[in-house]
Amino acid sequence: MSASEIIERVLTELDLKAPTFAKSIGVGQQRIHDIQSGKTKSITGSLASKIIKTYPQFNINWLLTGKGDMLHKNANKDNNTILIDTEDKYKKALDIGLKMLPEVDFTFTAGVAELIDNSNTITRYWYLPDCEDCEGVARMAGNSMMPMIPPGCELALKRYGFDSSRPNTIAFGNVYGIVVEDEITGKWHGHIKILRRHRDPDMARKYWIAHSINTTDFDDFDIEIALVRGLWVVKQHVVTNILL
Repeated sequence: MSASEIIERVLTELDLKAPTFAKSIGVGQQRIHDIQSGKTKSITGSLASKIIKTYPQFNINWLLTGKGDMLHKNANKDNNTILIDTEDKYKKALDIGLKMLPEVDFTFTAGVAELIDNSNTITRYWYLPDCEDCEGVARMAGNSMMPMIPPGCELALKRYGFDSSRPNTIAFGNVYGIVVEDEITGKWHGHIKILRRHRDPDMARKYWIAHSINTTDFDDFDIEIALVRGLWVVKQHVVTNILL
């Protein structure tokens, strides 16, 4: 889906004309017109951030790539999200046949173990009906992905396999959890970033570009592919805890 098609669908969903939409998100009308006309071929992370800040119901992956669902399935309603943090709730969830996702004690800022490894401690479970194919939940720290992903929220993750000999076959433009080994200390740490491909062929064989939504405070940086120890697609983030 082209950027112009994405913007037209956004305008249709909001029932807004382009000038009104541009004003509502704080950009010039010409910027939206350039996308509509095809002069601008893609929606940038900064523009997507402005849209999400005003209209959080839109899925940022869809805004950036045109793939997946346009709207969060649970936008403005977390009624079906269930947090399971006691043994009684766990047994009850098993009895009614819920598929539960383990939340591990790894936070996406620092750590020494890969996500959802047997060595990790499972702190509680989640039932997320919109994430049937996810494998686990981990916590986000920091504000590099604001306003899309606020610090302190939980992330529903699906493991993403990739071939290190063909690193540029991944779906660029998605939001990933990337677990990287520190070359000096040997410790593992995590990043939540939009991954982009280097245009330079030599750089593209060795590095991915890690892009933040909060471009005011955070610059792009390179992630050395040889040091990546785990790759996960962020399928959903959960802010509100609703108990079983």
